[in-house]
Amino acid sequence: MRYDQHDTTRMEIVFRVKPDIPVKTDSVVVISSNSPLSDNFLGIVPGSKVAQRAPSGSTLKSNEYVGFGDLEAELADLAPQARVLLDNLNQRIVELQTTVARVNDVLNDKNRANLSASLGTVRGVLDENRQPLHSTITHFDDASARIAPLLDDLKKTNADAQKTINTLEGTIAENRSDLRESIVELRHVLETANNVTDQLDRTLNANGENIDDILSNFRQASQNLRQFTETLKQRPYTLLRSSLPPAHEPGKVSKPD
Repeated sequence: MRYDQHDTTRMEIVFRVKPDIPVKTDSVVVISSNSPLSDNFLGIVPGSKVAQRAPSGSTLKSNEYVGFGDLEAELADLAPQARVLLDNLNQRIVELQTTVARVNDVLNDKNRANLSASLGTVRGVLDENRQPLHSTITHFDDASARIAPLLDDLKKTNADAQKTINTLEGTIAENRSDLRESIVELRHVLETANNVTDQLDRTLNANGENIDDILSNFRQASQNLRQFTETLKQRPYTLLRSSLPPAHEPGKVSKPD
């Protein structure tokens, strides 16, 4: 035995075995013992079947040695954690006891009787309405079967609408220049109409008084014409003679017309 020159925390052990012992290249060396009070010995863990045998002078891998004292130290380190774990386990046991007590309280004789009665009522309702329920389920299945063709028609309609939209988009894209020219012409016509409307408004505002006089004259002439028409209807002879009698002069006899 000697310490490793590259790592002083490790030891190198040089050992020999009999030629008939199948030491493989992937065999592992361990320091073990039969019991905590027995002496330690050097053991070799067999390698795999496909591995080759290790030639003389080979270096084998080893596992870290853990003695009884190391185990005692690790157990001593685990003791506080084990105590915490036991305390938590005791708390969970107390909570479990409380839960079991509540479950027992819920499942007492009275509640079990009520639950049994409720289940019996539900069973009776199902027995009484089994046929209507079966009919309802059948109608629901029929409605579901009818919905499928409607969905197919809707999908087809959506596809046709999408195709129409694509065609319309293509048509608009192809005739975009013509549409732009038509819009420009329409805008020009609207501007011309606005200008004409403005000129007409200005003309009406400037000649408002003259237009009022002309309308008044038209109204007076219409009234005179209406009176002349009424006179002709009532006394058509006025076209041949005067409609008014001659003025009477005292001492003079008037002659008939």
